[in-house]
Amino acid sequence: MMQDKSPIIDVKGLETRFGKQLVHQHLDLTVYPGEIIAIIGESGCGKTTLLRALLMLMKPTAGSVELFGYDVWRCSSKEKELVRHRWGVMFQSGALFSSLTVLQNIMLPIEEGAQLYPGFGREIALVKLLMVGLPLSAASKYPSELSGGMLKRVALARALALDPELIFLDEPSAGLDPRSAAELDKLLLSLREQLGITLMVITHDLDTLWTIPDRVVFMGDQRVLAALPMEQLVLEPHPSIQAYFSNGRAKRYTRTAKGDING
Repeated sequence: MMQDKSPIIDVKGLETRFGKQLVHQHLDLTVYPGEIIAIIGESGCGKTTLLRALLMLMKPTAGSVELFGYDVWRCSSKEKELVRHRWGVMFQSGALFSSLTVLQNIMLPIEEGAQLYPGFGREIALVKLLMVGLPLSAASKYPSELSGGMLKRVALARALALDPELIFLDEPSAGLDPRSAAELDKLLLSLREQLGITLMVITHDLDTLWTIPDRVVFMGDQRVLAALPMEQLVLEPHPSIQAYFSNGRAKRYTRTAKGDING
């Protein structure tokens, strides 16, 4: 964690609503360069709404959202565009275009930002393909020809297309078998190590939560209840946090963690 540097994400007093429904109130969140942050909480706690506010897809009712030092809801259109070029997004479904090849999918954001990379789209896309551990032979395939794990890697390659400093990942391991999910976690850690990028991951995967984040942000009661390393979070006494980790597999993980810490 690099708290001697300025935050890459700084959310203060966030409030969001859907009509009369209050989603967030007094929500504060700070993320530093190079961190891997996981966002968790019960369904309906506002994880996706927070992501939409960060991506400038839903304007908050109140509060401020700063990325790279820019208040994204108050800065100019030109500044907004500069911010967008500094992040990448990996959607839960992958959001790949079925009519395009793997290479064409990865090239899309490069072509949209052609003024940044004139004439080098194909070469850059191939580099990103290799960066996520896929062979060059995958470039000519269509999404329907790929396994779930390969689809996730293509989506990640596209998120990396413009050399972002920050990547948002929405349930990256959803739908993957345990081995593929573990390999994806390993890849994300490797990319952080190699590129120094910051990752914000929305996930329910307990293996991921215990493996990759520096801090886990627990959302509840319309705000952030805690932002701690996983081994500390499971010991937090807040009722909502204890309830989240009190059932089934989560309970076994928590019991093991407490034993490791106390023993």
